[in-house]
Amino acid sequence: MRYKTVIFDFDGTICDTGEGILKSAKFALDYYNIEAPDYTELTYFIGPPLLVTFQEKFGVDAAMADKLVKKYRERYTNKGLLESKLYDGIKELLAKLKAENLKLGIASSKPQDYIEALLDHYGVKSYFDVICGVTFSADCESKANIISRCLKELDASGNESIMVGDKKYDIEGAKANMIDSVGVLWGYGNRVEFAGAGAKFVAEKIDDIFSIALGYFEQTQEVQGIFSGRIILNSKSGKSADFLDLVFSYSPSRENDFRAPERRWRSGAPFLWAILYNFSKHFLGNLPPGSFRALQNFRLSGTKGA
Repeated sequence: MRYKTVIFDFDGTICDTGEGILKSAKFALDYYNIEAPDYTELTYFIGPPLLVTFQEKFGVDAAMADKLVKKYRERYTNKGLLESKLYDGIKELLAKLKAENLKLGIASSKPQDYIEALLDHYGVKSYFDVICGVTFSADCESKANIISRCLKELDASGNESIMVGDKKYDIEGAKANMIDSVGVLWGYGNRVEFAGAGAKFVAEKIDDIFSIALGYFEQTQEVQGIFSGRIILNSKSGKSADFLDLVFSYSPSRENDFRAPERRWRSGAPFLWAILYNFSKHFLGNLPPGSFRALQNFRLSGTKGA
């Protein structure tokens, strides 16, 4: 279907703000002598409210968490904010969506002042009809509520709107508002996380969002037990189903993060190949010679979010 409204998360979706966020979190923890891993391992700070993350991950009480948030913002405001970059292709995507007369919004747990400063800095603020972030004094608002506010301000119909984000909080927030969602793989989430949260689509490339929004993305049927990924079948020798290549992208710095193609897994998982072989015979056995079919958006049914 064609959507009329696209709502984006910000961190990890529009802008790669990871370096500034993680270094500022580490700065705050170090200041209060709280033992913490290297800043590169603090990726759980991207997405949920800071106050919640400091308490859940480091066992501090609300008063100490509040001090940590203030110390975090001390560094982030002065330095971390610009330790970021707009993802390549985002500006072009926003321009194409606006050319199709779609409404665009942002729903983020990031303070609105930070969001607007970065949108201005990267020259893309004008593409958005509505920007919904949080305030510095009330930054624990749920993602579901932020999305709800954004929908209301956009005067958007739920069945014609879609949420785009890189973490399970975006997918779960969309689900709470009964709208469709896309999990994106260029941010800080992964396929397992999106499948467990119930994403309708998984986007590998930024251009995929345009295709999904305009209804060009052909969604295949849900298949029990098949990993939510892209399965490519290419038959060249006159036999159907003679070449099955499931491409997992693997980033060694992030467990279970399958991203841009870096490694091609062709062996070492016999049980997976058995599943794929039976699947290909059952569903794809009648492909004519020389055909090419890309099947996308399979769900891993019953998998919990990472």
